[in-house]
Amino acid sequence: MLKKIIPILIVLAIISLFHSCEKEVYSTQPDEATIKNSKIIVKTNPPGAAIYLNGKNMGLKTPDSLTWLKPDTYQVTFKLGLFSDKTKQFVINDSSRLEYYYDYYTDPLNLGSISVTSIPSSANIFLNDVLINQKTPATLTGLTPGSYKVKVQYPQFRSDSTTFDIRGNIIKSISFKLEDTTKWISYNIKNSAIGSNSLSALSIDQSNNIWIGSTEGILTQFNPSRVLRSYESKRIDGFQ
Repeated sequence: MLKKIIPILIVLAIISLFHSCEKEVYSTQPDEATIKNSKIIVKTNPPGAAIYLNGKNMGLKTPDSLTWLKPDTYQVTFKLGLFSDKTKQFVINDSSRLEYYYDYYTDPLNLGSISVTSIPSSANIFLNDVLINQKTPATLTGLTPGSYKVKVQYPQFRSDSTTFDIRGNIIKSISFKLEDTTKWISYNIKNSAIGSNSLSALSIDQSNNIWIGSTEGILTQFNPSRVLRSYESKRIDGFQ
């Protein structure tokens, strides 16, 4: 009788051991119910803004999503070219799915300004080659970030212009001192075809051509009978 009971006990012990191991292995598996895909879906106009999470560049650009976020408070910053940075705070709970859309063009903080002054004052102002209904001194407001050209014009004075970038929420100040052409006329590489602003020599030949030499080795030929645009400039190696 004892011989029959012993094998039975051994079998029961082995079954119990396997059953115990099964429970232990199962208990180490992750509880799928605790895995939450909390996310923030972000879009901007225009698109292409770099996305920063708590100050860290995530290597993403809008439109995109920040996923697998743990419950917490997050600071998300968008950076795009000349526009002002935009930061938004998000509170994430379990299984949160937040969507955020930001329009750079409708936010007044993204608009720049240009303050224009001139001597003499009351000069006409051209913005990107278009005459506007303002005279110097003036402040041009509500400008989208980007590249702009400002030109001022006054009777009997040489016009002048400059090109620059405007950033969001920034006032750019520019000032012009115009040249009175009733007193003198000056020429430089900005307002004429002269080859250099650093001149070193001047000579007139028998054909009444004016030869102008520069410290950069540039030789410019000018004939007074021709209009200014007919200047011929060429670099002469070794010329001083």
